[in-house]
Amino acid sequence: MRAISKFSLSGRLPYLSAEAILEMLDFANKFCCRGLKDACERKLASFVSSRQDAIDFMECAVELGCSILAASCLQVLLNELPECLNDEQVVRIFSSANKQQRSTMAGNASFSLYCLLSEVSMSISATSDVTISFLEKLVDSASDSRQKQLSLHQLACMRLLRKDHTEAERLFNAAFTAGHLYSAILTLAPDYRMIGGRVAAKQLRMLVMENVEQWTTADCWMQLYDRWSSVDDIGSLSVIYQMLESDAAKGVLYFRQSLLLLRLNCPEAAMRSLQLAREHAASQHERLVYEGWILYDTGHCEEGLQKAEASIAIQRSFEAFFLKAYALADSSLEPSTSATVVSLLEDALRCPSDRLRKGQALNNLGSVYVDCGKLDLAAECYINALKIGHTRAHQGLARVHFLRNNRTVLMDNHKEKDAISELTKAIAFKADLNLLHLRAAFHEHVGDISGAPPGLPCSALGGPQPPGDAGASPPGEQPRTLSPLLYIQERLP
Repeated sequence: MRAISKFSLSGRLPYLSAEAILEMLDFANKFCCRGLKDACERKLASFVSSRQDAIDFMECAVELGCSILAASCLQVLLNELPECLNDEQVVRIFSSANKQQRSTMAGNASFSLYCLLSEVSMSISATSDVTISFLEKLVDSASDSRQKQLSLHQLACMRLLRKDHTEAERLFNAAFTAGHLYSAILTLAPDYRMIGGRVAAKQLRMLVMENVEQWTTADCWMQLYDRWSSVDDIGSLSVIYQMLESDAAKGVLYFRQSLLLLRLNCPEAAMRSLQLAREHAASQHERLVYEGWILYDTGHCEEGLQKAEASIAIQRSFEAFFLKAYALADSSLEPSTSATVVSLLEDALRCPSDRLRKGQALNNLGSVYVDCGKLDLAAECYINALKIGHTRAHQGLARVHFLRNNRTVLMDNHKEKDAISELTKAIAFKADLNLLHLRAAFHEHVGDISGAPPGLPCSALGGPQPPGDAGASPPGEQPRTLSPLLYIQERLP
């Protein structure tokens, strides 16, 4: 009580042990002393430095509704992914949390948190009880129709893998009732067989396709645009798969398929699709572009550049200029290279192409402008990319907001809030680990600890970007430092 009295007079906590502060926190919670509770939470948060600390304090945090303390504990645990999921105590914290406790841990980001946890758990063991538990929490955390559809479908897939057919059927039906559309079975491995090797996947697909609505070529392109723009990679692949059955130009379709497969971290399948694109190229200049990408992807950057130049010599095309810009940016660290890359991307944008690819070029152009310090031009590129449905440009625009604020005299947090808003829009399309990291860094930069989960602290922003968020930085300039300022350059939309 003496310490509480001192706090009431000074507004500051004296130096006390964690046990004493826990007692004060319990007192503040019982008697609704908001100021004291906040001070105790922040003090206890400073004691959280290890996994065991996080486990011990998290129990108290969720019991007393202490979101700041819970956020600190959560960051420590997420910083130890995936190893910490081998700890039964950690798994129990996440698996047993009710709705209120999930809200204390992650606020409005509960769905994103369990999306992250379930993805990590699936990478360890897709059919484990832990994965199923996290996916069940993901379903419980869904707050809108899209989240409900996604979570029910993912849980159904895992139940199917576990051969729990009755429950899988129930969940697939629930996902369908919630609005999830199932439009084509596809296989990326030509020789894949199902049902113990007795049935070729192609045979099953032929049977199923009889009950699937067949779209016209125009409908397919519209569907592809919608799904690609909303970062629905599997849906985009299914549309391309159906288009490949038609008389559409197959070279372009196989090339688009390879881009999606790279984003899904399937490099071998992507290379197979790229080789098919080369075989089905409609012209010599198109074939040279695909050969250039094959060379680039196998580590022959200079040879890839030569293919791009040979293609341009025959006919100026979006894909040839884009390949040359991408390969050049990756092969040279000279400052003058940026101007050349800008010129090449501008040439690409002047050539005929669809909005999917032009949005990507605008996004990459914005990244180069940011690297050159031309923030107004970068913002213009990102905004134009967003206008034509390139949702990944939210990430680049967030970076511009942050950099603009760093160059102003009055260091308010208005631009950081704009950055957080842009990243939240991007995450709404797809809960990407790299974006969650970045948003957490911005929250911490403005002192909003409670807003940081489910991302990691700034100190955890090291490590490579996930495959599919291509070409993050030039050679020798990997984004490993502690900063939300990530170099953003895409090959993939």
